[in-house]
Amino acid sequence: MKNKKVIMFIMVIVLILLILYICYITKNGSILCTNQDDKVKKLADVEENYKMVLNSIARELTQVEAAEKGYFVYDAVENKVYNKDVLDRFVKNTQMNATNRISDEIIIVIYNIEGDPTIYNLGYIESIGYILAEDATRVHISKTELKGEIPKQFYEIVINTNIPSEHYGIAIEENFGFSTGIISLISYSEDYKDIEIARYSLKIDMVDTKINPNEVTTIDIYKTSMLKGEEEKTITLNQEETREIIEIINSLDFKEETCDGICKYYINLNSDEKELYKNYGIEVYSNRHHITLTANGEAIVTKEQSQKLNKILEKYF
Repeated sequence: MKNKKVIMFIMVIVLILLILYICYITKNGSILCTNQDDKVKKLADVEENYKMVLNSIARELTQVEAAEKGYFVYDAVENKVYNKDVLDRFVKNTQMNATNRISDEIIIVIYNIEGDPTIYNLGYIESIGYILAEDATRVHISKTELKGEIPKQFYEIVINTNIPSEHYGIAIEENFGFSTGIISLISYSEDYKDIEIARYSLKIDMVDTKINPNEVTTIDIYKTSMLKGEEEKTITLNQEETREIIEIINSLDFKEETCDGICKYYINLNSDEKELYKNYGIEVYSNRHHITLTANGEAIVTKEQSQKLNKILEKYF
């Protein structure tokens, strides 16, 4: 009788433990499934957003138009690089050893020697890693140029979201032997391979920093959306403001050394006679300004000049 009671007691204990175990598995399995479902949904939303950004870009996009929008641009036809500071900012914010690694996004446009652009939407999201969307649908190819099947990126947008932050960082390799800059996502794990994104020439022609007032009809200032919720905006200066901007820029001494700041504004020149685009960027530091020029570096603006710039910027923005 006593043995039966012991056996019954043990069976009850086992049954209770079994019930608790089943409850634990069910609960945690549900949590795991929910978390997995949430991650899949988030990735799907990210992919949809990156496709939408690329699809919103005009099919006919000139080098100057791409640069004016703040994209990093390499033009193999003219051997020019625009907005290198934008690329430097993205690398600084998202590289593996960044002091404060934060989410960021950049559009990269590479024009081949025929003038056809391949557009990349490259982003970094802290909870996911890097996202790389490639659109080469504007590149003209013939059957004789390719053997076999046409790669997918030539007829639709291709997206890679399997670039986890714990295994990848971004780097620009400057191969001076071949005068080439290589933008790559570098793997720090044997389980993942490096991903080369694009190449550009390091032998860029220096651009004349001076502006001929007689060649300029108007000047536009473009404000970027640096923070989430901010809107991009472009305004056209009046004649007096145009004259002031030209005087400020022509008095500056550009140096190759830069402080790698982020340009909040861009100055675009308009002319009836010829293309004058030189990509002047404006960096703002506590009401003081630096003005950048692709390939020529950066110039520090005096206190008096900063006051003039602030007056114009505050009027419109």
